[in-house]
Amino acid sequence: MVPRSAETGFRGLGKAPGPAETGTVRKVTVLAGDIRGNLVEVYDGLVAGDRVVVAGVAFLRDGMPVRLWT
Repeated sequence: MVPRSAETGFRGLGKAPGPAETGTVRKVTVLAGDIRGNLVEVYDGLVAGDRVVVAGVAFLRDGMPVRLWT
């Protein structure tokens, strides 16, 4: 499950940006499932522990630097 704000696609196939180990983001194709409140099920494309971007997703481009906010 990922926050709905991380998913930018439609009809179950979308793009979820995720920070790479280098501190940059890349778009990955995910197979999305049911929406449960503010969460979306992800069947394929992410693994447990992957970090995803949840704000400003529409403005990101592959390779952009990001900072982790905790």
